[in-house]
Amino acid sequence: MSASVSSLLQSSGRQRIIEAAVAVLALGALWLLSFTPQWRQLEFKTFDAYTALAARGPGDTPVVIVAIDEPSFRELGLHWPFPRRTHAELIERAASDGALVIAFDLLFAEATNAADDGRMADAIRRARNVVLAKTREKSQTSVSREWTLVEPLPELIEAGARTGEVGVDPDADFVVRMMPSFADSFDREIVRLAHAKEAAGVSNAVQTLVRYEGPHGSFPTVHYYQALSPGMLPAGFFKDKIVLIGLDVHASPEVTRRQADLYNSPFLDAEGGVMPGVEIHANIISNLLQGRALIPASQTLNTMVAGLLVLGVGLVGARRSPTATAATLAALSTALLGLTYVLFVSYDLWLSPLLPIAAAAAMFIVQTAVGFLTERRRAQETKRAFAQYVPAEVVNRLIERPELLELGGEERELTLLFADLANFTTMSEKLAPRAVVAVLGKYFDAMSTVIYRHSGTVDKYIGDGIMAFWGAPLPDDRHAERALRAAIDMQDQFGKLARRLERKGAPVMSMRIGIHTGNVIVGNVGSRARFAYTAIGDAVNVASRLEGANKAYGTSILLSEATVLHLKDRVSLRPVDSVMVKGRTDAVMIFTPCADETLADLSRAALDAFNRRALDQSLSLWRQLLSAYPTDGIAAAFVHRIESLQSAPTVEWTVATALDKL
Repeated sequence: MSASVSSLLQSSGRQRIIEAAVAVLALGALWLLSFTPQWRQLEFKTFDAYTALAARGPGDTPVVIVAIDEPSFRELGLHWPFPRRTHAELIERAASDGALVIAFDLLFAEATNAADDGRMADAIRRARNVVLAKTREKSQTSVSREWTLVEPLPELIEAGARTGEVGVDPDADFVVRMMPSFADSFDREIVRLAHAKEAAGVSNAVQTLVRYEGPHGSFPTVHYYQALSPGMLPAGFFKDKIVLIGLDVHASPEVTRRQADLYNSPFLDAEGGVMPGVEIHANIISNLLQGRALIPASQTLNTMVAGLLVLGVGLVGARRSPTATAATLAALSTALLGLTYVLFVSYDLWLSPLLPIAAAAAMFIVQTAVGFLTERRRAQETKRAFAQYVPAEVVNRLIERPELLELGGEERELTLLFADLANFTTMSEKLAPRAVVAVLGKYFDAMSTVIYRHSGTVDKYIGDGIMAFWGAPLPDDRHAERALRAAIDMQDQFGKLARRLERKGAPVMSMRIGIHTGNVIVGNVGSRARFAYTAIGDAVNVASRLEGANKAYGTSILLSEATVLHLKDRVSLRPVDSVMVKGRTDAVMIFTPCADETLADLSRAALDAFNRRALDQSLSLWRQLLSAYPTDGIAAAFVHRIESLQSAPTVEWTVATALDKL
């Protein structure tokens, strides 16, 4: 770091300027981000969480759903669409039972059998309380887009049926959150017919959100065939009820996916997340009858609340420690979550806490980062310079306990890691010696930084390779997990480094890593004049061999079963092979990290067949895998191996592969 920059960071006044400048940039970027569709999706998920927490069911609701569902298709033995004489029978039964409103979330736009249409018209005429659905359909031409109103048959309207627009406007995740804005919406028409007064809070002039009463199945629901069959429901079941008839079909050959009228709901992560349109209308009607729905807070209010939180965190951060500031951030965030939930439940106001909390967190991160760089820079620089020779943990222990400088070691279980550049020879031939040294310097620096970040000890640099271990000098019961996390992080950082170097003219590079866990002797080895803190033992050899084995399988990280058995957290792994290490009598099962569960499962099945010596089955599975993943090195290796075995069937072979023959 130059003297001028150091001077700048050491100045308290200039530190505040840096904090302010970075904070303004970060908060400005965050504010712009809040207008993006991705941010809107995050706010939707927050809204869904509040909805799920606040849902208490519809209570004593007058709304009853008559579901046209799979059991109804089975019991009635009818095909879709049902004959209109059947719907007429349902109208007659509900009307005779005293239903307040009978509403069909179904389109009756086309004429069918004249007698059936007439029968339904007669039932509507006698009931005098039927609401039918209408909708708008979009037609797109090369020059324009037009909306056409699709209404029920004139015969049904002339019989006295009221009509309402059933269209809803789902968000990008297919969840319906906004109340319909049509003045003649299906739901408002039902409420008007029920002689209920709409409150101003749910006027179609105000953009409002649906307050869901609960997940799918929250409203009283009966099967269509039950409502149609005498004696299956108690007398007076529909008395003074708003009866909604609609599809609730999740898997039936009778109804197409488009006809099914299914949507996601805010309860998507819970049972009953998918909700039929008729139940969404039941929630909207319930909101209208109660005269309440959720009003979203304005962006101005959201920004003001965010500003207050940022101010509070900023003032505390300027005077107190990061711990105190973090506690303040947690307290303010918790208070905001509580306040917004109360507003949501009791005052019908949806104020998303996401932007204020994110803005306050950004302010805390900026203050903490700048303060950390300002106050710790000199100490870090000094320690980093010393740690170029020995790991920081070793430095700390040597300072605390000078007797550790004595030669010798102790037996301990460690997880060891070897990393090596895959094409170092090619790079050396293409670059000048100075350039090679510069590239290696950047590579060693970047990888060592990652290893230290994951609490590892860099043992030594061997040519273009790195040896590191976990579990010494400081005991660590999570040494296997830290080593694997470090390996994954190393590959990520190496990819970034390689791309930067390639843009500057360096050849394409890759890195291979081997990991193994076992007992070794670890300590200071050498003479009194020159010694090194290192690990010695068979486990070191195994880790080194696994690094080289990556080449045969086209992998970048290989770890042994011994390491896998020590992992405390679940990590997605893919089995690779069973291998024999020279000098050992037991085979070693090896794995590689794999985020693709499908790929891991396919490999597991194919490898299991191979281990059972079911070569034909294994070959078929490997070929299937290779067809789905054409560049997969493991599958290609096994296909080649099995084809070689099958071409020489008399040759004896073992399941485990000798590493020295790869």
